[in-house]
Amino acid sequence: MRKAAPDVLATARAQRRDPAEDLRLLIAEEVTGRDAATRRFRRHSANFPTGKTLAS
Repeated sequence: MRKAAPDVLATARAQRRDPAEDLRLLIAEEVTGRDAATRRFRRHSANFPTGKTLAS
C-alpha cells in the first residue's frame, strides 16, 4: 500500500475523485500484495524440490 499511495493520491487530487474510491483502490492494492506474499511464503514452506514441474 505504501508504494501505491503516492500515485493514487496524486491522481485523486488531479481528478478530484471521491475519497471512498481512493480508499477502495488502496485497500485492493494491499490485499493483492498480501495474497502474493502469502503464496510466496507457502511455496517456500512446502519445501518442494527445485527444478521440478508437474509436467515432468
